[in-house]
Amino acid sequence: MLKEPTVAEMTSKLEKVEQGFSAILKTSPAMEDLLKPMLAEIEKSLNSEKSAKEAALKQSLGDFPEWQKQLSERQEEIANAGDEQRTSLLVAVLQNKQSLPVSEQLEVVNAPNFDGLKVVDYVNEHHDSKTPLVQIALKFLDGESASPAPAVDPNSLDGILAVVKKHAAKAHARVEMTDAKEARLEKAFTKLNNTKPEMKFLKRKEERKIKKERAVEEETAKALDDAIVDIEHKDPKGLIKAKDALTASMQAMQDSQGVFLHLLQIEEPGFACPYCGAQCIEKCHSTEHKSMSACLTECIAKNPTPGSQ
Repeated sequence: MLKEPTVAEMTSKLEKVEQGFSAILKTSPAMEDLLKPMLAEIEKSLNSEKSAKEAALKQSLGDFPEWQKQLSERQEEIANAGDEQRTSLLVAVLQNKQSLPVSEQLEVVNAPNFDGLKVVDYVNEHHDSKTPLVQIALKFLDGESASPAPAVDPNSLDGILAVVKKHAAKAHARVEMTDAKEARLEKAFTKLNNTKPEMKFLKRKEERKIKKERAVEEETAKALDDAIVDIEHKDPKGLIKAKDALTASMQAMQDSQGVFLHLLQIEEPGFACPYCGAQCIEKCHSTEHKSMSACLTECIAKNPTPGSQ
């Protein structure tokens, strides 16, 4: 009979998984939508309370084979993608990264995912210290007719509305993610001896956490939906509703109008799932024959998620 791993051994193994995933994320930005939730789950397990840590570590390590499968499938899809698909992917990722320093955007451009693309050579040759690289890429792809994707003006209701809609979409997505998390929890405890009193206690504790998390996200999503309606009708109450909803769902965020406006200023319109956005762009560009700029703007508005492209 195999000896059960200790908490220290599982912690060490999960830390190595975290290091590996972080390294993949740095060299493969097109995997971000998959890797960030995985890394968040790992961090939560590593930092869980002592009484719940063993179960949390077992759950994350139990999820690891499925994570590997998802990453392998994505890597294979990207490896088999043509130049046009990889170009769309680069544009989608750069759109999401445009608030970063240009040096960090260049790391994205020169990631292995985009080796050999002509647009990469152009961006490397023509970038400056201020212009977001997505704009330079679009200039190469669309010529002089290129126009950058819209930026958020924090003094514009339309700009604020775009940001609030993005956060609402994310809140709805997180509600759905809690259902998947609950299913993983049930699966993990089924593998364990969940008839033991301590296992039953941990299971109920984790279920309460998920229930509370779902309630917060559902409340946030509804509040943001209501705020969107108010903002669309030029009702300033919508701004207050949006601020309150975001503050409630982000504990690290201070409850002040200044922080909320700062959030609006730094938030650029982009994709909750850059890979999904890239698929939308590629489909638009190849079937509707619009410019890359037009397709990017259209797909940002749709903000596609897995299964919706």
